[in-house]
Amino acid sequence: AMHAQWLLDTRYDALALAAPTRLGTIGLGAARLGAGNLEGRSADRRAAGGFTAQDSLYAVSLARGLMPRTGVGGSLKFIRSEIGPYSAQTVALDLGVRRELEAKPLTLGLSISNLGRGLKFLDQEDPLPTALAAGAAWRLGGLLGIVGEVRQELRGGKLSASVGTEYALLGSLSLRAGYASGALKQAGSPLAGLGAGLGLRWKAVSADYSFTPFGSLGDVQRLGLSSRFK
Repeated sequence: AMHAQWLLDTRYDALALAAPTRLGTIGLGAARLGAGNLEGRSADRRAAGGFTAQDSLYAVSLARGLMPRTGVGGSLKFIRSEIGPYSAQTVALDLGVRRELEAKPLTLGLSISNLGRGLKFLDQEDPLPTALAAGAAWRLGGLLGIVGEVRQELRGGKLSASVGTEYALLGSLSLRAGYASGALKQAGSPLAGLGAGLGLRWKAVSADYSFTPFGSLGDVQRLGLSSRFK
């Protein structure tokens, strides 16, 4: 479960569950992005009351081992977007592959997300943000972890990169920091794109928190809770 207090009173909430089966690991997930109350305007730009906007997502996922140290997975997603009294919906697909290198603490990954038709409001259709991503994760001695990702949007040509690190202390506390490109231009702050956080683990329960500044736009805070069941 995760809650994010996003920019300009926007909130993001997500809930997911995964379990191993004979077919592989099956997952169910749901997410909601709410923009809160917005001020409406008529065609002549006069105030015309308020309205709300939100996006919802429901996903069914399957992942399984393909060969030693290699796994593949995919998610089928139902997406619904609402703006005031209007709504649009579509179906999209995510696919990914993960490979652990032999005798090295390095894992590689490749994914493509949001394959599907766009969302159509009235007579206007907007394409989904289909993106191709490649990433790598490296762990040294079980204490220090470094991850990196390069992401290319197939529509619009936007290229972005991100890097993060985690240091584990005493087996129950993790300190984290990261940077994502592109945020500096959007927020106009020298600290935009930098993030910091920590994770706490007690038996089968974990809690995660992160903080990301976005200059004059505000700050983003995320809180996640997870548990393993036997």
